Amino acid sequence: MVEIHDLGQARDQVEARRLWGGNLVQGSDNPTAFEAELNVVGTQALDPGHGPDCRLAQTLAKHLKSNAISLVKDGMLVGAGAGQMSRVDSCRIAVEKAGDRVQGAVAGSDAFFPFPDGPELLAKAGVVAIVQPGGSVKDEAVTAACDAREVVMVHTGVRHFRH
Repeated sequence: MVEIHDLGQARDQVEARRLWGGNLVQGSDNPTAFEAELNVVGTQALDPGHGPDCRLAQTLAKHLKSNAISLVKDGMLVGAGAGQMSRVDSCRIAVEKAGDRVQGAVAGSDAFFPFPDGPELLAKAGVVAIVQPGGSVKDEAVTAACDAREVVMVHTGVRHFRH
């Protein structure tokens, strides 16, 4: 059931997609990173100048397909990877698309990193900060991998996963 509210109020909707043999039904993804707290975890401090890029990267990742990675630098999307079976594959694609512009960029992820391999790949390419929801049982290992490479890890607590 979809509830319709006045335009001035938030909408609580259900999204459905027809799949072969059934339907996928999920709640609408209303929150954005602009509404979420940017909680820096680990030992690296977030440069205040990177805050807007972190918020934009997370918001863009929200609108890509699942396992989304967006790379943002100076207020512009410079690379994106999405719709892959593996988050690390999405990282590879985003880095490849960004080319040299990956140096100094921030990365946004629609969901948590289940392993350090994705952030390690991003760090090696030149990403300076990663913003993601957090919430993995491996958060500590992922954050430690970023700390070891002097990459800022930011958690929002808001998961976006678009199928």
